[in-house]
Amino acid sequence: MKMEIKAEDLNLLKRSIMNSTTTSSYISPEEQGSEKVFHRLKDEYSKNGHKFKLLKRTNSIAMFVQMNGNTIIAYEVGKIRSDKGRVLEGRTIEPGERFWSNEDIGRIAKSFVDIKDALSRFDELQNEPSKTEKNQ
Repeated sequence: MKMEIKAEDLNLLKRSIMNSTTTSSYISPEEQGSEKVFHRLKDEYSKNGHKFKLLKRTNSIAMFVQMNGNTIIAYEVGKIRSDKGRVLEGRTIEPGERFWSNEDIGRIAKSFVDIKDALSRFDELQNEPSKTEKNQ
């Protein structure tokens, strides 16, 4: 199914992106106060035969467009996972942010066909109280 973006939706997306926080691909050791580099979420991924491109993000939330060639399939919005790194099967995985897995859809991330629904979910997540605010 090929989806065309309406002009009004494209303008909404452009305004939304201009108001979002952009980040570089990693935080330097000096910025994070340690010797290890903490890798930021990438701007593009390939997964399950699709390309995912970062449209908008904050420190803890991201919105990606899922594409097959030049065709938009869906928009995914979710909480950014992060970990302290580890050694897995002899391979060192650096500390950093992680793109959500397929199993995370429905838990920490959701998929949307309509860009307005995706932007609305992004705003909802952004306005949720943080864990520390909930515990006060």
